Amino acid sequence: MQYYISTDKPFPLFCYNDFMEQKVYVFDPTVKDSQSQMRGIGRYLQTLKENFSQEELVFTADVKSIPRQSVLINPFLNLLQPLPFFSRLAQTQIGVIHDLIPLKYPRHFPIGLLASIKLFFRRLTLRHYDLFVTDSQASKNDLIKILRIPEKKIQVIYPAFSQRFLPHLTYPPDENSRLMFQKTADSQEHPQYSPFASEQFVDNPQIKSLTNFVLYVGDGSWNKNLPTLARALKIANVPVVLVGKVFENAEPHKLTHPWQKDLQLFFKEIQGDAKFTLLGYVTDVELKYLYKTARINLLVSRDEGFGYSFVEAGMCSTPSVLADIPVFREIGQEGALYAKPEDPLDIAKKIVELYFNPQNRELYSVRAFERAQDFSPKAFRESWLKTIKTLV
Repeated sequence: MQYYISTDKPFPLFCYNDFMEQKVYVFDPTVKDSQSQMRGIGRYLQTLKENFSQEELVFTADVKSIPRQSVLINPFLNLLQPLPFFSRLAQTQIGVIHDLIPLKYPRHFPIGLLASIKLFFRRLTLRHYDLFVTDSQASKNDLIKILRIPEKKIQVIYPAFSQRFLPHLTYPPDENSRLMFQKTADSQEHPQYSPFASEQFVDNPQIKSLTNFVLYVGDGSWNKNLPTLARALKIANVPVVLVGKVFENAEPHKLTHPWQKDLQLFFKEIQGDAKFTLLGYVTDVELKYLYKTARINLLVSRDEGFGYSFVEAGMCSTPSVLADIPVFREIGQEGALYAKPEDPLDIAKKIVELYFNPQNRELYSVRAFERAQDFSPKAFRESWLKTIKTLV
């Protein structure tokens, strides 16, 4: 079956209402907290909203409006942050835990005595959930080991790229253009496409002036490994663009929180180096343009729950250098070049292999695009529908 979709309408997999006797609600904190729209929860909620109609999922920030006879999805169950509710609200509850990195590495994410006490009581609320969804098998293993959640109560649903990152075709697809996006010679399916080129909507002169750069998209927490990445980039001697709200105010002396220690070291490492361009927050349209323009996408984290930038860059046919850690081997498979995360020389070598070698870059561009298609909105929607169906 071929599918070419450039609208926000969900995929017609099967009749949702045929099995759904209860309404499904999604707690949406971004309604009242605009800052959360820029974090991972905003991206995840955006993907849910793109792939489900309002009749299928009801998004609400008002927990009092959720009826008892319903299904409730909490898309960002973070035990280190205030919980929206402590008791069971709906007959069936699903909690999404994206990763447990702060709990997995307490020495690098100290929380203090009061937060430890709060964490104890918040962990007790897990008994009110019938199922937990997480982003990768690696994260599932952490949920079992750290939170002692039974394996049968955990479902892996890989996040999807947003429809805003669909590949662009200049012309309506014909037999020749379809071959451009065909995964294998025997494949009968093609990815979705967008009729709009992102460069048509980018008017930021600073962004449009950037050339021959490598790209980092993310935040500055310890697991992102930014000081090591900075040293590797200096060895490779290539220009880099960094995107993320944490890069808007590069003032190390203001970073006093223990969780910001690595970010402080990073800013000191790059101080005065013209090869580092800190863009801060950019729109999705600008981000897509940056992915398409970049020679390489970089993500050499010490640990992650998933790795959005690999998938988003892959949909723009941009190859990635990833850290050689289990979660990235799971997500990237053969679609990326891998480097030892604690070895700046090895990271630099892998950057150079792609940056200065057009043949290598083309090979991994194709591999990244093929692998990124596996995290399609269609697969994401279908996995969620099947998961809900098993509980209702």
